[in-house]
Amino acid sequence: MFVIPAPWIMKKIGTYYTQVFLGLLTTFAAALTPWATGIAQCNCYPVIGSIVNNWAATREKGIFLAVLTGYTQLSAVLTTPIAGYLANHYGWPSVFYFQALFCGTLLFIWTINYRDNPEKHPFVSQKEFSKISFGKETSQSLHFSNQQSKIPWYRVFFHLPVWACMISAVCYIYAVQFNISFLVMYLAWILKLPITAAGSIAALPLAIEFILQFFVGILSDKIKFLSEHTKVC
Repeated sequence: MFVIPAPWIMKKIGTYYTQVFLGLLTTFAAALTPWATGIAQCNCYPVIGSIVNNWAATREKGIFLAVLTGYTQLSAVLTTPIAGYLANHYGWPSVFYFQALFCGTLLFIWTINYRDNPEKHPFVSQKEFSKISFGKETSQSLHFSNQQSKIPWYRVFFHLPVWACMISAVCYIYAVQFNISFLVMYLAWILKLPITAAGSIAALPLAIEFILQFFVGILSDKIKFLSEHTKVC
């Protein structure tokens, strides 16, 4: 449900503080209440949109989207084999403690590295910022534009490319989450594989999917004879 108000909240307090708050909430939830894990995941796609809009150069949006949306596969590839080992040797509660530690570490990296505006990042040179902002509106003009115009929600919800993107996203997320949720159980409970081996095998399809997604993102940026609108359609 947080996906709906997330853009409005990020507009008010910024992507940085929104994700820090939800990351902290998820870290503590993973350690204290296993059933409450994943709170911050609802904000990932609005955050991805904000990062791509603010940080990606106009000719690099494909690779940005491929890498950022690959968090689902990468997180499972990195944590599933380890979770299988921990559950097999130390019991299932250790999996949640590991997830809390993993989430807290990534949140710390995010906190010290991310800025909502690349112009304010201490490690971004003027040359890099010029490349990022080329072809975009300035922050001042964008702020003025947001104040002067209203979002045409009716046109957005009845625009066919928007529905195409939403349906594609649902199918994509459903397939990935189904794999993450049930493949390990199938391998361990039905095929009777050791839980450690099941965790490692379950990570392979996700790793392959991320690799393909990465190269498709590069290919999207390299294709010049199609407009961005046509690529989406």
